This record gives sequence, structure tokens and C-alpha cells, in this order.
Amino acid sequence: MENRFKSGSGGFETASGEVASEVAGVGQRAVEAIDSGRQGGARGVQQTADAIRSAADRLPERPREFAGGAADALDGTARYLREKRPQDMLSDLKEQAKASPVAFLLAAAAVGFLAGRMLRRS
Repeated sequence: MENRFKSGSGGFETASGEVASEVAGVGQRAVEAIDSGRQGGARGVQQTADAIRSAADRLPERPREFAGGAADALDGTARYLREKRPQDMLSDLKEQAKASPVAFLLAAAAVGFLAGRMLRRS
């Protein structure tokens, strides 16, 4: 095995180029995985919104209005997931974190807690 880090041989530059190339490939594969996952997530959110609307038809007026608002919010979430690229979502997330850091941290803690509970049950 050759030593790519010898000074003056250009080995360091070669190694760093290889690492950068590998990192770019990993990043691209991650974006592709997120992209396919978000489409499935959008379908699931949309199905939940449809189920809420269907169940809301049997509720009294006030709860039906509340359920309709929740279904509308889920529709918006599904549309967001379908239309936004992962890079745009990350940018939006960063903006929200800067605008409301305390709310962002509380939401992150809640998501982490729920994810932990779901993983323990699996």
C-alpha cells in the first residue's frame, strides 16, 4: 500500500479528492433516499387527511369544523412534502430554527421523545 500522504508527492491532494468524491456520492444517495421517502410520507399524510374528513362527517358541527381544519393542515403538509426538494426543506427548517429557537428546540425534543418511544416498541 502506498503512502498517499508523503509531502511533495501530491498524495494528500489525491486522497482529499477521493474523499470529497466519496462524500459527494454519499450525499447524493442520501438525497435520493430522502426524496423517495418524502413521497411515501406525503401519501400517508394525505390518506390521514382523507380519513379524518371521512370520520368528521359523522361528528357534530363544532368537532367537525375542528377535524376539517386538521385535515386542511394535513393537506398542506402533504403538498409541502410533494413539492419541496430536500434542500429546500432543510433551508426552511434552518429559517424556522432561527426565527423561533425555543419553539424549535421544544419541537425537536418532542420528536426525539416520540421517535425513541416508537423505536423501543419495535
